[in-house]
Amino acid sequence: MKWLVKSGEPTDLSEAYLAIADEYSEVAKDPQALHTLTLKKQIAILNNKLVCIQLVVDHLQTVRNEEVIAILRKDLGFASLNYDDLEKDLPRTINLAKSMYAKLQILEKQLVEQVKKSGGEVTREGYYSELAIIGKWAGFQIQPKKYSVMEYIVLKNAFKAAESNGGK
Repeated sequence: MKWLVKSGEPTDLSEAYLAIADEYSEVAKDPQALHTLTLKKQIAILNNKLVCIQLVVDHLQTVRNEEVIAILRKDLGFASLNYDDLEKDLPRTINLAKSMYAKLQILEKQLVEQVKKSGGEVTREGYYSELAIIGKWAGFQIQPKKYSVMEYIVLKNAFKAAESNGGK
């Protein structure tokens, strides 16, 4: 994430990363990258939901709060429980959340398999190596800090097209 910041103190880097990755996947029309991004989003959403559920349950074990119960029922998916008896309903909430945790584990496994299938995670070294190869083909050095995602993808797609046409 540190590569997303040119100067100053970074904020909301995860959101910035997802926005960049989303733009890349959309513009590149790379189905594997799009699938990987979709899995990462699903994992992040589900993980955040599980953290929220645990925080809400911990809070309700300390003090009853109708607003927090409303969040649990409406926003976190536990409308089937009425939370009249917190001693019974909070453990039920945790048990129901276990299925979400199982789904999270499945998604994480799918992500690992997807990354393996697509050749692994992109590393800084791999990215710079790719820039060097594309730059050599294009006849000029590509400076990554001056290139947008769109410019990079256009060059990468042109390079791929030339390679598929015998390097022309």
